[in-house]
Amino acid sequence: MPNGAQWIEFESQMGRMRVSEEYVVLEDHWIPEVLELVVGGEGDTEAYARVEVSESGSRLVELRFTSDDPDGQGIRQADLRGVQVSALTEALVAGFTFRVDRDDSGAVTVQTPHPDTKTYEDAQRFVGRLRSGRTSRDITPQLLAHVAKVYRDNISGHPNKAVEHHFQVGQRMAAEYVSRARKRGLLPPTKKGQKRA
Repeated sequence: MPNGAQWIEFESQMGRMRVSEEYVVLEDHWIPEVLELVVGGEGDTEAYARVEVSESGSRLVELRFTSDDPDGQGIRQADLRGVQVSALTEALVAGFTFRVDRDDSGAVTVQTPHPDTKTYEDAQRFVGRLRSGRTSRDITPQLLAHVAKVYRDNISGHPNKAVEHHFQVGQRMAAEYVSRARKRGLLPPTKKGQKRA
């Protein structure tokens, strides 16, 4: 993240947190580029974690324990034993993974993850797939029908670009959606240099 980056800071059940105002768009999810968490402190052992998110996924890049109390016990095995790197990373990222959809009228809707809700469970599944390298939206017949509609509605302009923006995906994924819609017969075949819907 460049110097001078803007942060959003707050306290939560996990501890003191801050997340970058810059987001990465992965499929139809928006995730902050950097997330930081501080747990403990003030006489106790303090733990600091930094997670970075990019198009290739999320990764824990720093995990640090500090014990500043000269009369304290210092960092103990128990402090380290409780850390599950994958679970920590996934919980932190899932809490800030916002799904962006469009309804039938084209209006943008944002699903905010709240603990103990289906939205949070969906975010956890997405983050798990992201960490394991299996990020791809389920390409269902319903999705392809929606892709074909968006494409046809924008045939006079830039239909692939419209698909890209509507589904919040990259250029390659938008082209893949359109290609699959054609293969299913939802859009007619094209000739080189001609758009057909």
